[in-house]
Amino acid sequence: LFGVDVSSKIAKLARDKRDAAGRPVYDEVVVGDLVDVRAYGSRSFDVVAASDVCCYFGDLERLFETFAGVLEPDGLVAFTTETDEAAEDAPEGPNAGGGRYAHGDAYVDRAAAAVGWSRVSKAHFSPRRENGRPVEGTLWLFRRRRLLGAA
Repeated sequence: LFGVDVSSKIAKLARDKRDAAGRPVYDEVVVGDLVDVRAYGSRSFDVVAASDVCCYFGDLERLFETFAGVLEPDGLVAFTTETDEAAEDAPEGPNAGGGRYAHGDAYVDRAAAAVGWSRVSKAHFSPRRENGRPVEGTLWLFRRRRLLGAA
């Protein structure tokens, strides 16, 4: 399990995290920007997961391009977004509650298709509570399409 976080404090917490048997949860955690491909080195992944991350990016295209660049053909990407159907054509935000962005379903589908992903599933849910009220969100699962002629 490989992790990237822009915060050295959060990266240290992740490095120090242990499972019930006392083993490290992460194989490696680096401090870096998720959209900077240098953070990933020469690694590629079968699965990329980003929970409560997309809300910090207004424009998801650059984030998706980075993930697509490290995702194996037929690889899966799972992520959450905060939902705002008023944001169908572009991200909505940042909102007054702390600089987070909301993304409409049509916008996410277009941004994902632009990097060669096809949607496997989506589920609307509340990823967290803010000021005692549930935040509307979506859990997405996409698959990277194989290139024509790829094995």
